[in-house]
Amino acid sequence: MRYIVFLSLVLFLCACAPTYKEAKHEMIPSTPPIVTKPEIKEPGSLFSDNGKLAMIFVDKKGRNVGDVVTVKVIETSSASNTTDTQTQRKTDLSAGIGSFLGLEKYPYTKHSYFNPFGGVAGNFGNSFQGSGKTERKNSVLGTITATIVEVLPNENLRIMGSREVIVNNERQLLTISGVIREKDIADDNTVLSTSIADAKIYYTGAGDLTEGQRQGWLSRILGVIWPF
Repeated sequence: MRYIVFLSLVLFLCACAPTYKEAKHEMIPSTPPIVTKPEIKEPGSLFSDNGKLAMIFVDKKGRNVGDVVTVKVIETSSASNTTDTQTQRKTDLSAGIGSFLGLEKYPYTKHSYFNPFGGVAGNFGNSFQGSGKTERKNSVLGTITATIVEVLPNENLRIMGSREVIVNNERQLLTISGVIREKDIADDNTVLSTSIADAKIYYTGAGDLTEGQRQGWLSRILGVIWPF
């Protein structure tokens, strides 16, 4: 009878399992389009200062709002720390009276358990040893094209970009933002992520593979409340 109740309980719990649903991925809004006002040509002028013919002898690197720059993400970090502490202390104490006005010659028969010329000795010692080690390594490699969203007064460029890839219900998202200098942009219109000031680089994922790397909710609860 107990086995029947146990099997019924197992089947009941299996029925509580949620049905599989395809994950819904919300597309992250891209950088808002930049609206530029057409330049008003002055009467009698043939060329515009911002026209294509005005940039004949200038390289094709991004430098204006709305231009794109390819960022090579090369981020590696490594940190380690090792500590070792060891202390030791030992104390010895001894004291006594060897002789005092010849009184040490007289026996103390009445109180043989008491001898004023006896010695006192004591010792104390303690020791402690501890050690610890921590090590952490991170690496992010990739390529992403960002848009110049602002030209600062000192001619530095603020960029922002994101890339989202979904393969087999697994979502990978890479976003980047920061400030770059125009002279750090290479001839092929690329810039290293190590040259970005105030860089914010996020590389996250969501899906079955990402969920499989997490502990179950019961394991996480036990890890918090378990005192040992």
